[in-house]
Amino acid sequence: MWKTGTSGGRLGLSGGNFYSTPAVAYGRVYMGNTDGRMYSFSASNGEIAWSRSTGGYVYASPAVAAVPGYAPTVYFGSYSGRFYALDARSGNVRWTRGGYGRISGGATVIGDIVYFADLGNKRTHGLGARTGRQVFTHERGSYNPVVSDGRTLFLAGYHALYALTPLTVEQKQERRKARVAKAELARKVKRVCRERARDAHRGNARAQRRSTQRCVARKAEKRQDAKKAECRKRARKLHGKREKRVWRSYRACLDRRNIGGR
Repeated sequence: MWKTGTSGGRLGLSGGNFYSTPAVAYGRVYMGNTDGRMYSFSASNGEIAWSRSTGGYVYASPAVAAVPGYAPTVYFGSYSGRFYALDARSGNVRWTRGGYGRISGGATVIGDIVYFADLGNKRTHGLGARTGRQVFTHERGSYNPVVSDGRTLFLAGYHALYALTPLTVEQKQERRKARVAKAELARKVKRVCRERARDAHRGNARAQRRSTQRCVARKAEKRQDAKKAECRKRARKLHGKREKRVWRSYRACLDRRNIGGR
């Protein structure tokens, strides 16, 4: 019926290659290109409706969806390390998030969350489809991220397939209690540090603030070190002298407990 491309002086665009799988929705065909752009073509005649530059190759296949309470949106990642949500009709940016590694796999929208994998860091991320806020992360992933049958989330890691199920009511309550306890501990530590700083630097408000901040940071670092030691001990107990497995288990423990560093 029709054939189209992205090059041509009339459009002022440089030619590239299409590697991404197109998405068809709302009378448009959406497709990424190695010239660093996401394109929207008319499904009826192939004319370019809009294009959006990303600053990196767009190997990733887009996902197009209209989640409840939100207009039709195109979701995709770029080799630049940024993830985009564009208005499906106009190509205007709804939101964008950066700080990731190379993104080459397609996005998936499940419910009101958009999932994608980060090839650069080999992780899978889930962002709120309306806000772009990070709501999910997993320590494995590189290309196409997840599928679901409505009950279970199946996640493709780098070397394995994972089946994830929603938290039970009891698990949610336990997590809520843990967050409350963590917040209470933080308030208690700051209160103790503030009292010590006040005694050590009477009459010097600036010195008290600096001393309080250093005290809080030291105590937080000690708690992190203790958690890391627990993860090392657990990984060594599980895998003995199999160093690669010990390392993977240790990193997975840090990720589960949201602990940074090594």
